[in-house]
Amino acid sequence: MDNGLSYTKEHCSVCDAVHTMLDGGDIIDCMIYYRHNIEPKEIREEREAKVEVWDPVKKEWNYKVRK
Repeated sequence: MDNGLSYTKEHCSVCDAVHTMLDGGDIIDCMIYYRHNIEPKEIREEREAKVEVWDPVKKEWNYKVRK
């Protein structure tokens, strides 16, 4: 599927790392790189444990269940 977006890996002047750049780079690219490659596992699990999802059947917010 071609969504019209181009990905390139290059040196980032914002975070000084080499990671994918979506259409020229942005701070979002740095955040994605950090979360997938640098962020400690404990911090990631703590952050993701706070994620809530909407249950349309019960019409209430529930914490995301980790699989």
